[in-house]
Amino acid sequence: MTPKIAIVGAGTRVRSTVLPAILALGDTVELAGIHSRKPRAVPLPDGSEVQTITSLEAKHFDGVDIVIVAVKPAAIRKVLDALNAVPGKKTMSVVMDTPPLRLSDLIKSRMFRGFKSVIVGEDWIKLSPILAIRDLVASGAIGDPKRITLDRMSYRYHGLATLRALAGSRWFRSMKATTKNGKATYDIVTGNGVRCVTIMPRDYDNGVISVSGTTGWVSNDPGFDGEGTGHVLGFPQDPSGWHQPTTLDGTPLPSDPVEDHMASLPLAYLEDPSMINRLKIRGYARLIEDLIAGEVEYDITDGLYDFVATTVVERLKRFRDFGAGGGQTSLLRAVLARRG
Repeated sequence: MTPKIAIVGAGTRVRSTVLPAILALGDTVELAGIHSRKPRAVPLPDGSEVQTITSLEAKHFDGVDIVIVAVKPAAIRKVLDALNAVPGKKTMSVVMDTPPLRLSDLIKSRMFRGFKSVIVGEDWIKLSPILAIRDLVASGAIGDPKRITLDRMSYRYHGLATLRALAGSRWFRSMKATTKNGKATYDIVTGNGVRCVTIMPRDYDNGVISVSGTTGWVSNDPGFDGEGTGHVLGFPQDPSGWHQPTTLDGTPLPSDPVEDHMASLPLAYLEDPSMINRLKIRGYARLIEDLIAGEVEYDITDGLYDFVATTVVERLKRFRDFGAGGGQTSLLRAVLARRG
């Protein structure tokens, strides 16, 4: 059967990224409805509109396989309470596009239990350039990662998710927030010992991502000063079309059916036609594809972990965690897993 997907929320994130990602999946999924607090008419590429549903009653989620929750943090509790009242919730997967909760809610709630699965809509870890780097690391082309730098290529917990995906770690040993050359900088060590640096603010048009390994490196900066064999990653830059391939050492990476389908949708439909958002659309579609296939990489515990770590380092300028289970997990992750 074709999986049915309902979206809760009709704001900018839904219109610019989430809905286009669902549409890019074509007839492999079915849009069951879009819910919003007030009535809205959400445009579709063919010029028609979807009228939103203003109720969260259980009957509206009957037979729905996936619910994407993309609302403001203040509304999360109400939405989760409504979804927990759905009789068929054990067969329903939830995508929390906005993972943060107030810490007081987190401590006293177990709102994520009982669903088939709960993941976070973290599209950054599924962006084509990030996957290209991960594939390069997995192939052994640069050896084991030693240092990762996100220079104007990260934002809060989204950056932490990216670092963990590239480093192959589920937790962080330490973080230290400083200001260098007038820019907020985090010095980070992952659970498996990879040293990382994130430099803000975001500037995706000029930002640099680099991974240095034991035998080589990969970066989107051709002038990157790394040791060993270098690989240059090319981000798509042409603003005139939905999909331009990411390149590795000058060779375009092959497209796939979803990207080909994306190219058939009018670019004028996008509220945000930027290069990074087009990459996010495909990344979000990959998250849904993986969820349908039963492959969960970044679940709610991961999202809560990165949110808590970000909150602590922003307030206290430091964060520490300690390994557990032979270093495969950590004390904080264990606590969040029990609460989530």
